[in-house]
Amino acid sequence: MAQFERIWKERGPTEHAYAQEYHRLAAQLVEALVRIGAGRHFQAAEPLALDLPNGRVLVQPNEIARLDGGAKVLRRVRTGHKRTDEYDRIEYTLYMLAGRAHFGPACRFEAVHLTDGDGVDPISITERKIDARKQTTNTLLADLFAGQFPPAPDDVRCPRCPHFFICDAVPDGALNVSA
Repeated sequence: MAQFERIWKERGPTEHAYAQEYHRLAAQLVEALVRIGAGRHFQAAEPLALDLPNGRVLVQPNEIARLDGGAKVLRRVRTGHKRTDEYDRIEYTLYMLAGRAHFGPACRFEAVHLTDGDGVDPISITERKIDARKQTTNTLLADLFAGQFPPAPDDVRCPRCPHFFICDAVPDGALNVSA
């Protein structure tokens, strides 16, 4: 926690009207993250490439750890509460597919929701759902590369979008993304 305190003093919103409350909440989240990481051997969480017929998806796990038996575990860490449909989201399937491709079938998957306390949920998705979501991802990739972005106006999201209600068209050619 000494490291947290040092960083908070340097970069935290110490002059904000709610600084004490923010500090308390942040400290709780950091303490929970440290507690649930105990006994794990963490490594750098690098992007894992997942090659599908219609393109490559990069999956960025929040944490990658080696268990005592040598198996790998990928974690998705969120500060908020777990949604009721959390494990029906496609990103968990992509975690599983990328983890299996890079670390083999023994790779495990966990979700952490720090606001929910010390809960670490092992993620298990049926093979049937994995296959269906893999196909959905493949279809999305094909649509992406074909430039098929049907506008979906939303009264909440659109005012914050840099295109402000005018969905930007994608040019022809390969999609190149650089960070």
